[in-house]
Amino acid sequence: LTADNLWKMYEATQVDLETGNTDRLPELHAMACCLKAVSSADTAAGVEVCRLSCGGHGYLTSANFLSMYGLATAASTYEGENTVLYLQTARYLVKVWNQALKGQQLMPTVRYLEQYVTKSVKRFAWSDSTPVIIEAFQAVTAN
Repeated sequence: LTADNLWKMYEATQVDLETGNTDRLPELHAMACCLKAVSSADTAAGVEVCRLSCGGHGYLTSANFLSMYGLATAASTYEGENTVLYLQTARYLVKVWNQALKGQQLMPTVRYLEQYVTKSVKRFAWSDSTPVIIEAFQAVTAN
């Protein structure tokens, strides 16, 4: 789902670039950096959890975890090392936060920060619903 959303953002940005509009380019870059870093780190961690779940059998050549782990961890360094990509994402968020403080209009993916700058955030009751979880992540990001 996230990759599909990123691809749609890329296609929309391509259309904008053809008309000379580069406004969404930083947003696209930040989203791509974050997605690559998070997904490659999660993949490596997931392979390791699977290997550990197999006990000593996880080290067997027939289990193929060593090969999968090697491929998964390599993804953390090619096309940008994950730490650098996390830092680029953080830099974008700091830049956007400063734009929100100045009252500038934000890109759609970070527009939620505006409500935290104006302190118009309402308290919400916790539930395990997807909208509430997203709102909680937004609150953590903004604060």
